Amino acid sequence: MEPVQQLTNWENMTEIQATVHSVHVDQERGGVVLRFVIKFVSGEKVAVEMRGYEVRGLLEVDDRIVIRGRRLRDRDGVIRPSEVCNLTNGSTVTVRRASALLRFFSFVFGLIISLMSGVATSVLVTLFSGLVTTRSMSLPREGPREGPPVLGSGVTDPPVILAIILGISVALLVFYLIFLRSRAR
Repeated sequence: MEPVQQLTNWENMTEIQATVHSVHVDQERGGVVLRFVIKFVSGEKVAVEMRGYEVRGLLEVDDRIVIRGRRLRDRDGVIRPSEVCNLTNGSTVTVRRASALLRFFSFVFGLIISLMSGVATSVLVTLFSGLVTTRSMSLPREGPREGPPVLGSGVTDPPVILAIILGISVALLVFYLIFLRSRAR
């Protein structure tokens, strides 16, 4: 099948017709990326990319398509449409995107999970350090002790501070792993 349209100027173009040259669907960052290359009569090939979490519609090599939009091509030369009309089979190809509300709740969920893990770590470290301290204090001693008080009797002892620091560190690490790491790639 022959490509459909020859391009002259991308600046004022709001609709293009072309033939699909190749199609790839990839998984990235927990989402779907539909990438395909379109070919024009002139032989020019242009990359098209659609990102989201679900691909709807059918697109195959040699299908004739129409892409509409205000600004068709980004600075990097890639077309990123919200939908593509397939003239060959009548299908409308879309890639569903997560709503802002869903992304917000995902962020809040990651934050809550990380805070809970940090608190749990702090509590466990505090309990463990308290267990070790009371055990060492119950050991028999030789004679009376003089000097500064024994560690483990105050609120600002190193084990409590260590537990708080460790809890905050674990919370930040869990938040990074759940929320930020997947978006950094």
